[in-house]
Amino acid sequence: MAEPASVVTAHPGPRIQAQTSREIQTAYLSDPAEIISVLKELRDERAELQLRFDSDTKPYRAKILDLIDADLLIEDVQPRQGLKLIRQDQTFTFSGRIHGLYVHSSDNRISKVESERGVAYFHITLPQQMLYQERRKTKRYNLPLRIAPTVAACEYSGIGMMTERSSDGSSTYPREAAEPYSRGL
Repeated sequence: MAEPASVVTAHPGPRIQAQTSREIQTAYLSDPAEIISVLKELRDERAELQLRFDSDTKPYRAKILDLIDADLLIEDVQPRQGLKLIRQDQTFTFSGRIHGLYVHSSDNRISKVESERGVAYFHITLPQQMLYQERRKTKRYNLPLRIAPTVAACEYSGIGMMTERSSDGSSTYPREAAEPYSRGL
């Protein structure tokens, strides 16, 4: 979807500035539903998690097997020395990347070890907080508030003002909220 030229040229005054295509949006997720949603994306794409134990600087890899209740299940820890560290109840960080998305969580512990047909998998209690970074794939245009259009969005009830726009999403400030509501990449 191309940017409508009328939005850029219809109003005199400050020009709408395009943000670079490499902009990074950073947030700390603390809502369990949001954390689960992001981890499910990683699981569905079979993205690799990188594990780093506090007692060892070497990176280890694992895959997300599933998310059950408040637990993240991981499997296929490589290199195999990582299994020893897991069984020693060592704290670790994990991080993962997929489609311009990066997540990181620290102070994790294995809460339970299970196996099926001789293959071990591990339960990690869902993190209380997780770093979430998203690299923008398309240019974003900031709309000055004096020309920002009023919009009605389906995702929430109410009216707000669009403050950013790109070919794959927008940010809208609901009138009753102090933080923007973002939809898209």
